[in-house]
Amino acid sequence: SVGGRWTTESKEVAFGPLGTCELDFSSCTPTLNRDGSWNDFTPKIAAKYQIDDQSMEYGSWTEGLRSGAIDARARTVDSFLNSSPSPESVQAFEFGYKLLTNDGRLRFNATAFYNDYTDIQRLALEPVPISVDPEGRIQRLINGAEATISGLELELSFIPVDNLTIDASLGYVDAGYDRFDGFDADGVPGFDPVTDPAAAKALKFERVPELTWYLAGTYFVPMADNGELDFRVSYSWSDEYYNDALNAEIIKQDSYGLVDASAAWTSADSIWEGPVVARKLLEDDYFEVGLDNPLTTLTWGGMPRTFGLRASYAY
Repeated sequence: SVGGRWTTESKEVAFGPLGTCELDFSSCTPTLNRDGSWNDFTPKIAAKYQIDDQSMEYGSWTEGLRSGAIDARARTVDSFLNSSPSPESVQAFEFGYKLLTNDGRLRFNATAFYNDYTDIQRLALEPVPISVDPEGRIQRLINGAEATISGLELELSFIPVDNLTIDASLGYVDAGYDRFDGFDADGVPGFDPVTDPAAAKALKFERVPELTWYLAGTYFVPMADNGELDFRVSYSWSDEYYNDALNAEIIKQDSYGLVDASAAWTSADSIWEGPVVARKLLEDDYFEVGLDNPLTTLTWGGMPRTFGLRASYAY
């Protein structure tokens, strides 16, 4: 199969510099306005081969984009007026294998992917004339980076005995920057055109764990004319990952695992359903957001132990 998409996008932004509005926004000084438009064509080519009645393999190549931008969250007038990155693009390759055998009791999927990103939009230091900034560089939103993300995903669903289903998955991601310009990354204040690009290139992607896996078991209990009971227990595990672009160790999320369980009754006519759910049964704390700057260091979020009861009626 062959396809393509033509995209046209336009944006208009009204910007009020920090400190120019009353705290209740009852009045503001006149805003600055900018607009922009971008056009692009993204193709796709895919192929699959049916090996036999039980298995097939496939591959695809796709281009994707993130449209050009205007820095609507700029901290300065200069950044708003002069931050105009062009579209960010990716070339994505995917190869996979699917197997369904043993009378549908065994399902196995394997997928390998490789994504090549160019012109990644990042806040970074851009060279400017000394007349604009004494240090010759100023922070703007620019096409400052290139990156490669590759990985492997495995999925398995197996029915070893009647009424019992085992589900498992494994994910591996290798994500890193090939280039990151204008980023003060070496831990020494001030941008060094030699040491900082090398340090930035070694950074890991934020909020991308290298390894994740999942295991779950579901047992179905038929109740004749009274419907069905379903019991499910699952365990999900995530590798450690960083929460900011600088890979600050103080807000790094350590690896953690979560146990969830549920029991559900479904009526024989599938009209009524009433699951009881329990999440995070084990005490394995984690957080969802981390912040580290000269003013404060904070982590927050992460679901606590949770129990719930839900009923639904289909009509």
